Amino acid sequence: SLGALMQGRKEGKIFVGFQPHRYSRVHHLAGEFARALCAADEVVLMPVYSAGESNPYGVSSDWIAEGMRRLEHGAVRLAGDFAGIAADLAPRVKEGDMIVGMGAGDIEKFSSVMKQALAAKVPAAREAAPC
Repeated sequence: SLGALMQGRKEGKIFVGFQPHRYSRVHHLAGEFARALCAADEVVLMPVYSAGESNPYGVSSDWIAEGMRRLEHGAVRLAGDFAGIAADLAPRVKEGDMIVGMGAGDIEKFSSVMKQALAAKVPAAREAAPC
């Protein structure tokens, strides 16, 4: 959990790239997602991964972002895709920080996109990153 990561860290920030899964899940759990994600220092949200589901309620990742803002967590932003998350985070990440990709759908693609963005920032990271 993010809470465990926060307790276990010795230094640095925890950045989260989150891809919510299914409109119905976000519709019912947006508040819980917001509370859980507030444990991170910064969060970048992708659009909801529909998994073929329709969206009769007009659900979006902004529901989670608004919930986080209501909880006074201002470090939440939206991105359109994994490259958008990586472009958002890479300039601010420093040594000792942790980047966590969370969600469902095709979230496994996030680590390679993030690694490329960091490698462009710090060429030595190209070989050192354990992704």
